[in-house]
Amino acid sequence: MKKRLIALMLTGFLTQQPLFADEEVGSIDTHSLKAAASGVLIGGILAGPPGMLVGLAGGALVSEIGNGQREISSLNQTLKENHSELAQEQMQSAARHRAVKEMLESKHARLSAMEEGFSFCLGFRTDSAMIEPRIAEQLTSITTMLQAFPELKLRILAGADKRGSDTYNRALSHARAEAVADQLKASGLPADRISIHYVGNTEAIYPLDDEEGLGFDRMVQLTLVKGDAS
Repeated sequence: MKKRLIALMLTGFLTQQPLFADEEVGSIDTHSLKAAASGVLIGGILAGPPGMLVGLAGGALVSEIGNGQREISSLNQTLKENHSELAQEQMQSAARHRAVKEMLESKHARLSAMEEGFSFCLGFRTDSAMIEPRIAEQLTSITTMLQAFPELKLRILAGADKRGSDTYNRALSHARAEAVADQLKASGLPADRISIHYVGNTEAIYPLDDEEGLGFDRMVQLTLVKGDAS
Protein backbone atom coordinates (compact mmCIF):
# COMPACT_ATOMS: atom_id res chain seq x y z
CA MET A 1 0.00 0.00 0.00
CA LYS A 2 2.84 2.39 0.84
CA LYS A 3 4.63 1.67 -2.42
CA ARG A 4 1.42 2.29 -4.38
CA LEU A 5 0.94 5.60 -2.56
CA ILE A 6 4.51 6.64 -3.31
CA ALA A 7 4.13 5.77 -6.97
CA LEU A 8 0.93 7.80 -7.18
CA MET A 9 2.58 10.79 -5.48
CA LEU A 10 5.60 10.65 -7.77
CA THR A 11 3.42 10.35 -10.85
CA GLY A 12 1.37 13.33 -9.77
CA PHE A 13 4.49 15.31 -8.97
CA LEU A 14 6.03 14.71 -12.39
CA THR A 15 2.84 15.34 -14.37
CA GLN A 16 1.92 18.50 -12.48
CA GLN A 17 5.35 20.18 -12.60
CA PRO A 18 4.94 21.69 -16.11
CA LEU A 19 1.80 23.44 -14.84
CA PHE A 20 3.90 25.01 -12.12
CA ALA A 21 6.46 26.10 -14.71
CA ASP A 22 3.76 27.97 -16.64
CA GLU A 23 2.82 29.92 -13.56
CA GLU A 24 6.38 30.87 -12.55
CA VAL A 25 8.62 33.52 -14.06
CA GLY A 26 11.93 32.15 -15.38
CA SER A 27 13.09 28.69 -16.36
CA ILE A 28 13.00 25.37 -14.48
CA ASP A 29 16.21 23.43 -13.92
CA THR A 30 15.06 20.06 -15.31
CA HIS A 31 18.21 18.38 -14.07
CA SER A 32 17.42 19.48 -10.50
CA LEU A 33 13.81 18.38 -10.92
CA LYS A 34 14.79 14.90 -12.09
CA ALA A 35 17.35 14.55 -9.32
CA ALA A 36 14.81 15.56 -6.71
CA ALA A 37 12.21 13.14 -8.12
CA SER A 38 14.76 10.35 -8.13
CA GLY A 39 15.49 11.09 -4.50
CA VAL A 40 11.82 10.95 -3.64
CA LEU A 41 11.43 7.61 -5.37
CA ILE A 42 14.48 6.07 -3.76
CA GLY A 43 13.64 7.44 -0.33
CA GLY A 44 10.02 6.30 -0.56
CA ILE A 45 10.92 2.79 -1.54
CA LEU A 46 13.49 2.45 1.20
CA ALA A 47 11.76 4.08 4.12
CA GLY A 48 8.25 5.14 3.27
CA PRO A 49 7.11 8.79 3.78
CA PRO A 50 10.02 9.73 6.10
CA GLY A 51 12.35 8.33 3.47
CA MET A 52 10.71 10.57 0.89
CA LEU A 53 11.92 13.65 2.75
CA VAL A 54 15.44 12.29 3.01
CA GLY A 55 15.38 11.27 -0.64
CA LEU A 56 14.23 14.74 -1.67
CA ALA A 57 17.15 16.34 0.16
CA GLY A 58 19.56 13.80 -1.34
CA GLY A 59 18.23 14.49 -4.82
CA ALA A 60 18.83 18.22 -4.35
CA LEU A 61 22.38 17.46 -3.27
CA VAL A 62 22.94 15.34 -6.37
CA SER A 63 21.63 18.23 -8.47
CA GLU A 64 24.00 20.71 -6.80
CA ILE A 65 26.94 18.36 -7.37
CA GLY A 66 26.00 18.07 -11.02
CA ASN A 67 25.75 21.84 -11.37
CA GLY A 68 29.14 22.24 -9.68
CA GLN A 69 30.74 19.73 -12.03
CA ARG A 70 29.37 21.56 -15.05
CA GLU A 71 30.64 24.88 -13.67
CA ILE A 72 34.10 23.38 -13.06
CA SER A 73 34.11 21.99 -16.60
CA SER A 74 33.20 25.43 -17.97
CA LEU A 75 35.95 27.09 -15.91
CA ASN A 76 38.49 24.53 -17.10
CA GLN A 77 37.55 25.25 -20.70
CA THR A 78 37.90 28.99 -20.12
CA LEU A 79 41.29 28.40 -18.49
CA LYS A 80 42.46 26.38 -21.49
CA GLU A 81 41.35 29.13 -23.88
CA ASN A 82 43.12 31.80 -21.81
CA HIS A 83 46.27 29.66 -21.69
CA SER A 84 46.16 29.25 -25.46
CA GLU A 85 45.75 33.03 -25.97
CA LEU A 86 48.64 33.71 -23.57
CA ALA A 87 50.87 31.25 -25.44
CA GLN A 88 50.05 32.95 -28.74
CA GLU A 89 50.80 36.39 -27.28
CA GLN A 90 54.13 35.12 -25.93
CA MET A 91 55.03 33.72 -29.35
CA GLN A 92 54.12 36.99 -31.04
CA SER A 93 56.12 38.96 -28.47
CA ALA A 94 59.14 36.71 -29.02
CA ALA A 95 58.84 37.18 -32.78
CA ARG A 96 58.70 40.97 -32.39
CA HIS A 97 61.72 40.84 -30.09
CA ARG A 98 63.69 38.85 -32.66
CA ALA A 99 62.69 41.24 -35.43
CA VAL A 100 63.79 44.29 -33.42
CA LYS A 101 67.06 42.59 -32.48
CA GLU A 102 67.79 41.70 -36.10
CA MET A 103 66.96 45.25 -37.20
CA LEU A 104 69.31 46.75 -34.59
CA GLU A 105 72.09 44.35 -35.51
CA SER A 106 71.66 45.17 -39.18
CA LYS A 107 71.68 48.89 -38.46
CA HIS A 108 74.81 48.55 -36.33
CA ALA A 109 76.53 46.62 -39.12
CA ARG A 110 75.61 49.30 -41.65
CA LEU A 111 76.85 52.05 -39.34
CA SER A 112 80.14 50.26 -38.83
CA ALA A 113 80.54 49.73 -42.55
CA MET A 114 79.79 53.39 -43.22
CA GLU A 115 82.23 54.58 -40.59
CA GLU A 116 85.04 52.28 -41.68
CA GLY A 117 84.55 52.51 -45.42
CA PHE A 118 83.54 56.09 -46.17
CA SER A 119 86.07 58.73 -47.06
CA PHE A 120 85.53 61.46 -49.63
CA CYS A 121 88.13 63.85 -50.98
CA LEU A 122 87.46 67.02 -52.90
CA GLY A 123 90.02 69.27 -54.55
CA PHE A 124 90.58 73.02 -54.75
CA ARG A 125 92.35 75.14 -57.28
CA THR A 126 95.68 76.76 -56.41
CA ASP A 127 95.33 79.61 -53.92
CA SER A 128 91.52 79.19 -53.81
CA ALA A 129 88.83 78.23 -51.29
CA MET A 130 85.98 78.27 -53.80
CA ILE A 131 83.92 75.12 -54.19
CA GLU A 132 83.35 74.01 -57.78
CA PRO A 133 79.67 73.50 -58.83
CA ARG A 134 80.16 69.80 -59.39
CA ILE A 135 81.64 69.43 -55.87
CA ALA A 136 78.65 71.32 -54.43
CA GLU A 137 76.30 68.71 -55.94
CA GLN A 138 78.31 65.91 -54.39
CA LEU A 139 78.16 67.56 -50.97
CA THR A 140 74.36 67.82 -51.29
CA SER A 141 74.21 64.07 -52.03
CA ILE A 142 76.32 63.36 -48.93
CA THR A 143 73.93 65.42 -46.81
CA THR A 144 70.97 63.45 -48.13
CA MET A 145 72.70 60.17 -47.29
CA LEU A 146 73.57 61.29 -43.77
CA GLN A 147 69.92 62.04 -42.99
CA ALA A 148 69.39 58.26 -42.81
CA PHE A 149 72.22 57.91 -40.27
CA PRO A 150 71.65 60.48 -37.49
CA GLU A 151 74.24 58.71 -35.29
CA LEU A 152 77.06 59.76 -37.61
CA LYS A 153 78.95 63.02 -37.85
CA LEU A 154 81.14 64.34 -40.64
CA ARG A 155 84.78 65.25 -39.99
CA ILE A 156 86.39 67.79 -42.34
CA LEU A 157 90.17 67.86 -42.68
CA ALA A 158 91.58 70.59 -44.94
CA GLY A 159 95.18 71.18 -46.00
CA ALA A 160 97.36 73.11 -48.45
CA ASP A 161 100.45 72.44 -50.55
CA LYS A 162 103.93 73.73 -49.68
CA ARG A 163 103.75 76.89 -51.77
CA GLY A 164 103.44 80.00 -49.65
CA SER A 165 104.17 80.62 -45.97
CA ASP A 166 103.01 78.39 -43.19
CA THR A 167 100.74 81.13 -41.80
CA TYR A 168 99.14 81.78 -45.17
CA ASN A 169 98.61 78.08 -45.90
CA ARG A 170 97.03 77.54 -42.51
CA ALA A 171 94.56 80.37 -43.12
CA LEU A 172 93.89 79.02 -46.62
CA SER A 173 93.19 75.52 -45.35
CA HIS A 174 90.88 77.01 -42.70
CA ALA A 175 88.95 78.89 -45.40
CA ARG A 176 88.59 75.69 -47.43
CA ALA A 177 87.25 73.75 -44.44
CA GLU A 178 84.75 76.51 -43.68
CA ALA A 179 83.62 76.61 -47.33
CA VAL A 180 82.87 72.88 -47.26
CA ALA A 181 81.03 73.17 -43.93
CA ASP A 182 78.93 76.08 -45.18
CA GLN A 183 77.93 74.10 -48.27
CA LEU A 184 76.92 71.11 -46.16
CA LYS A 185 74.86 73.29 -43.81
CA ALA A 186 73.19 74.97 -46.80
CA SER A 187 72.25 71.49 -48.01
CA GLY A 188 70.53 70.72 -44.69
CA LEU A 189 73.18 69.07 -42.50
CA PRO A 190 73.03 70.47 -38.92
CA ALA A 191 76.12 72.33 -37.73
CA ASP A 192 76.47 70.07 -34.66
CA ARG A 193 77.09 67.13 -36.97
CA ILE A 194 80.10 68.78 -38.57
CA SER A 195 83.60 69.05 -37.11
CA ILE A 196 86.28 71.20 -38.78
CA HIS A 197 90.03 70.59 -38.80
CA TYR A 198 92.66 72.44 -40.85
CA VAL A 199 96.39 71.73 -40.92
CA GLY A 200 97.89 74.16 -43.44
CA ASN A 201 100.85 72.54 -45.19
CA THR A 202 101.99 70.43 -42.24
CA GLU A 203 100.81 67.24 -43.93
CA ALA A 204 101.89 68.16 -47.48
CA ILE A 205 104.20 65.49 -48.94
CA TYR A 206 104.75 66.43 -52.59
CA PRO A 207 107.66 68.60 -53.79
CA LEU A 208 107.06 71.97 -55.43
CA ASP A 209 108.00 70.72 -58.88
CA ASP A 210 105.32 67.97 -58.82
CA GLU A 211 102.27 69.80 -60.14
CA GLU A 212 100.06 66.71 -60.03
CA GLY A 213 101.15 65.80 -56.52
CA LEU A 214 100.46 69.32 -55.24
CA GLY A 215 96.84 68.84 -56.23
CA PHE A 216 96.57 65.97 -53.70
CA ASP A 217 98.03 68.18 -50.95
CA ARG A 218 95.22 70.69 -51.59
CA MET A 219 92.55 68.01 -51.06
CA VAL A 220 89.92 68.33 -48.32
CA GLN A 221 89.02 64.96 -46.79
CA LEU A 222 85.56 64.10 -45.40
CA THR A 223 85.28 61.16 -42.98
CA LEU A 224 82.31 59.71 -41.10
CA VAL A 225 82.65 59.31 -37.33
CA LYS A 226 80.26 58.07 -34.65
CA GLY A 227 78.59 60.11 -31.94
CA ASP A 228 80.73 62.71 -30.23
CA ALA A 229 83.95 61.70 -31.97
CA SER A 230 85.63 64.60 -33.73
